[in-house]
Amino acid sequence: MDSSKRLIDILETENTTLKIEKSELEATLKASKVSFTGKKSPDASQVQNRDSSSVSDLSDPSKSFPGKEDMEISLQKMSDDLKKTQQEKDKA
Repeated sequence: MDSSKRLIDILETENTTLKIEKSELEATLKASKVSFTGKKSPDASQVQNRDSSSVSDLSDPSKSFPGKEDMEISLQKMSDDLKKTQQEKDKA
């Protein structure tokens, strides 16, 4: 019984840590999106003069800013870990 309580405490601590890390990553991602959108506000003449490659770069979310893809992968892994931890906690 004592070991079960310790396991639950460990899982709850890990769960809390993962939630905090997830929140921090989401905040960073949101700030990066806002920062990126703020930098990309060209006037109408610049939009017309853009070549198709730069337009396609903007439509590809992985090219929005360096590290975004890694951050999204990390966020997905943490989300999966959180789900797994919650399932283990529910089993205990």
